[in-house]
Order: sequence, then structure tokens, then C-alpha cells
Amino acid sequence: MNVKNILTYAFVVLFIAVFLIPLLRSFSSVNDSTAWMEKREVAEFPSLQFNKLDKFPKQFNAFFNDHLGFRKYIMLANGIIKNDLFNVSSRPDKVIKGKDGWLYLARDDFNEDYYMNVNPFTENNLNAVCEEIQRRKDILAELNIEYYLFMLPSKHHVYPENLPDNINQLDTISRLDQFMNHMQSDYNVNVINTLDTVIQTKSDTAYFYDKDTHWNLHGAAFVYTVMMDELKKRYSDLNILNCMSWERKTTVIEHQGDLSLLMGRYDYKMKNNVVTVPPSDFKVNYESVAVGELPEKDKFLAAPERFVSNDSLAPKVVVMHDSFATLLKKFMATGFSESLFVWTHEFTPEIIEQEKPQIVIELMAERFLTQLQEKEIEK
Repeated sequence: MNVKNILTYAFVVLFIAVFLIPLLRSFSSVNDSTAWMEKREVAEFPSLQFNKLDKFPKQFNAFFNDHLGFRKYIMLANGIIKNDLFNVSSRPDKVIKGKDGWLYLARDDFNEDYYMNVNPFTENNLNAVCEEIQRRKDILAELNIEYYLFMLPSKHHVYPENLPDNINQLDTISRLDQFMNHMQSDYNVNVINTLDTVIQTKSDTAYFYDKDTHWNLHGAAFVYTVMMDELKKRYSDLNILNCMSWERKTTVIEHQGDLSLLMGRYDYKMKNNVVTVPPSDFKVNYESVAVGELPEKDKFLAAPERFVSNDSLAPKVVVMHDSFATLLKKFMATGFSESLFVWTHEFTPEIIEQEKPQIVIELMAERFLTQLQEKEIEK
């Protein structure tokens, strides 16, 4: 057998192995699930129903793709080829690949069209969203509870300079500005947009991670001060940490950002890990306590957290939030006698009636305005 034949057979064997080995691994007991990276449920094996046979091929294809052996490594290889060789996103439906290693969220409810102001709110949709926020305020006012809605900034709007050159805002108003203008002119609600202040104060010390949707500890500390300064206008005795004067350190961390994981790039490291270091004599004035039984558990996206401080005269607060509050909680807990943090995208008056706080704070990333609009349309 000559060298040419050997190479031919070797290529055939290698070609078959590339397809066969992942397939065989799919039927093994090894768990190659990438659900933790892709932040979604893996597809289940579809049931074979004769009245739904037309859906079976698509459902089986989704199941097969999710359970393919070595999926994690296949995603990594795909990412290396597309991200590093061709300089494009390997998941353009989920992630925008920006400049200097920056990544941005791209999905149905918050993609480049949203940032570019391609589809502003219609008048009916805008009214529906604003009326829902007013409804929440009115419900709490009847209970003698103050309501504050803080709109949290998106990475796209704070750092547009690192977006690809083909993604630029149109000369039209954004949905967030539409919402804020309408709320301020026609409604009576404490709605505070933190975006403008964040943009005005940004510097070489980044507020956001380069490969994650979220802000870093420095960004969280700054927005905390913006929020507490606003609350202090009504509650003058609030204890506010002077955390923006604390020492800041910037490091590169092994932790993979949520955006890099969506592309299968678990090899990426995050820059812009800016941490705030309190002075040596700083003492924490609160403790974490048992949450207790709460209603509406099916609406929780994570386990609630409750903190009690040693400032018994401070107001009690319930905070309804999304993932951006993860780094905010322990700053905020210092200023209230008791604070309950509930990760949910639903307004839950049942919890509020049970807790009887003086203040309810809702922290909403701007992309969830779109989801709020869709929920109102469904009613």
C-alpha cells in the first residue's frame, strides 16, 4: 500500500470519526449539557403524537443538537473560528461582537434595532406602558407606601464607541427617552433615569465588564449613590455609604462573562473587573436573615434575600429587581432598617401587602420596557 492510499484511508477514518464519536457520546451517560453557558433549558426528547407529527422533526432536531456529544468543545471551536479568524460573532442572534474585545447583548427584545431606534413605541404602546407604571404607584399609594422606579442603563448606551461601525443610532428618539418624557409630562410617579448621569461621569475606569451584560462593582457603586441621593430628598436621614471615595482596583479575572459563554467562549477572561475596596476601619452594619414564607413564589427568578441593619429608625424597603441588583444589594442594605430583595419581572403587590414596607423600589434595566409593553398588550 503506497503513501497516497494510506493518506486516503486515514482521511476517511478521520472524517467518519469526527461525526461518529460525538454521536456515540450522545448516547453515553456523560453530561455534555451547555445549558449553564447558554442560560436556557435544554430541549427534551419529543413525544411522538400522531396528531402532531409535523412538529416532530423540528423538535427532534432541537433535542439532538442540545444533546450532541462534546457540544461544549464544538461551540468553543466554532467560536474560535468565527470570532478570532473572521472577527464576527459566532452567535449573532445573541451577541454583538464589538471593538477591542467588547461584547454586547443581541436578542429579540434588545438587539441592534432597539439601540438604533428603528422601532420606537407607538402611541398606544407607550400609553399602555406608562399607565401600568402609574397603576403600580396608585396601588402602593393606597397602602401609604412610596414607589420609586429606577431605570438602569444598558451597556450599549453607555459605551457605544465600542460597538461595530455599522451599528449607529438613527436621528430619532429612543424608547427610553419616549418613556421618560411621557412619564414626566403626563404622570405622577417617581421615575428616575440613571443613564444620563452615568454617561456624564464615565471615565477611563469602566463601569461595565467588557464581556458581560452587567456593570462591575465600580458601576454598581456609582448607580447606588445616584439612587440613594434621590431617596435622600424624601428621607433626609438615610445612611449613604461614601463608596465612590473608596480605593478602586482594576484586574483581569478568570470568571467568564455571560456574553462570552453565550458564544461558547469559556476560554475568555474578563477585563474591566473594577472593585471598590472599603477602608480598613469600615464595619458592615447589617446581617442576612431568613427570608420566611412569601407569596407568589412562582414569579421568582432566584431566591429572595432579606437583610436587617442596626439602624432601626431607617425605613423598611422591598426591592423588586433583575440581575443588575446582584452587586447593588449589599450597598443598599446599609441604608434601611430591613430590606427584602425579590428578583422578579412581575409586580407583586401580595408580597408588599405582607411585608408592609415604607418604600418599594423597582430596579428595571431598560430592555425590560419592551417586555412590559408586550405584557400590557396581552391583557
